[in-house]
Amino acid sequence: MERTVVGFEIALLIVIWSMTGCGVQPEGVSDDPGGGRATGLSLRVRLEKETYTVGEAMPISVEIENASYDPVRLNVDLTAPSHILRFVVQTPDGGIIDVPSVESGATWVRSDFIWLAPGLYVGRRIDVTRFYPMGMRGRYIINAVYDNVAKGIEFGEEAWIGKIESKRVEVSVR
Repeated sequence: MERTVVGFEIALLIVIWSMTGCGVQPEGVSDDPGGGRATGLSLRVRLEKETYTVGEAMPISVEIENASYDPVRLNVDLTAPSHILRFVVQTPDGGIIDVPSVESGATWVRSDFIWLAPGLYVGRRIDVTRFYPMGMRGRYIINAVYDNVAKGIEFGEEAWIGKIESKRVEVSVR
């Protein structure tokens, strides 16, 4: 009987511990490279299909999810390649296409910064072939990089600063 009670107390302690934010972050969550603390942010990319033809538009969905236990203030200017979002593309011959972030001279506006509640995501669809040449037949590997350096303090509270990368996705071009 005591063994059951001890087991119950340990299970209760684990549940309380995880509810207070001390538990393990969900799978796929990145660490904050600047501060060494878990941010709870994840970056995902998805293609509509696995095979495209040369010259065909290749829309890719990019999503930033707040998988943490707290709201996070983010810069959500997700045009690509932009101040904060770009793709790294490995070509069939092993080359890398890494278009650097473009400084378009645009200034940040209040609507570029939002509070993202726990469990929610913000995203955008982008045709990667508009900025990254994919005219070679074969298999490409793509991942997204979100790298925010804009604090946005002039619009209220400070936004999250840091860099996160998505998992790689593979796509064929025929």
